[in-house]
Amino acid sequence: MRLHTQEWGTGDRLAVLVHGIMTDHRTWHELAPVLTGRGYRVLAVDLRGHGASGRGAYAPALFAEDLLETLPRHPELALGHSLGALALALAVEELAPARAVYSEPAWRLSGSEGGLDPAFFTLFKRSPELLTSFSRPRDDAAAEGAERLTTERLTTEQLTTERLTVEHLGAERPTAEGLTAERLTTERPTAERLTTERPTAERPTAERLTAQRLTVEQLAAQRLTFERLALDAWDENTALALSAHRLVDHTPEKAVVPSLVQVSDPSMLVSAQGRVELGRRGFEVRTVPDAPHAIHRDRFDAFVESLSGWL
Repeated sequence: MRLHTQEWGTGDRLAVLVHGIMTDHRTWHELAPVLTGRGYRVLAVDLRGHGASGRGAYAPALFAEDLLETLPRHPELALGHSLGALALALAVEELAPARAVYSEPAWRLSGSEGGLDPAFFTLFKRSPELLTSFSRPRDDAAAEGAERLTTERLTTEQLTTERLTVEHLGAERPTAEGLTAERLTTERPTAERLTTERPTAERPTAERLTAQRLTVEQLAAQRLTFERLALDAWDENTALALSAHRLVDHTPEKAVVPSLVQVSDPSMLVSAQGRVELGRRGFEVRTVPDAPHAIHRDRFDAFVESLSGWL
């Protein structure tokens, strides 16, 4: 099946993103501008049964076949979350990315303890509010995120390579060091002259930056909107079909390309013993402490920090 895709950016580097169960390409709305700002063209799929992609039979192998039918070979980066990480691992050898990142991979659909049944997720379709309470970060973590929301965090449309940073703002202001001997005259520039000679439009004010910046509450509302839209579009038969595969261990025998496994701690999918075993099989494993399953959504800053050197 050829999948629906969403594309961002026009860079020379290609990144492909594969979401998890119950969501769609919109789950990457914060990551996409980060990647385009680093020179990537980003392709995010809607897996079959999700978003705007078609419906049909559902099985891990089919999800992987769809990726191969839809995505170009040899992307620089391939990143999958949960079910998307399972599909990506089954397709990765033929897809042949330069680097693969598996965030909280659902390689054991029954979970690290064997007690998880994907059919459980159909409850979220009937009671969407359960998903919110199940996945939202703790209040103290949200407060920490608010403190880290700086002038570098603008709206998703404004997060481009030209985005304004604190350093850029500082560079615009003349300093004593910047006034070299050649520029110094008997009539020394004063603060009043510098202020009047520079057009006010060039000096972003605190009010303008505040108006441009998404607040923590707005980001949370945006995420919730995207979650609900994706949940409405999701075919819950995907979960029922995957239930039949829950006892199969899809953990790759080895890392066929340079591969990072990113896990939350605690993780319901990758045990401590499993992390050690993945290391033996050639995977780099990084843990994000005190993070829920959807690290990219609920601990975005920690998610990106954990990917240092892989993006």
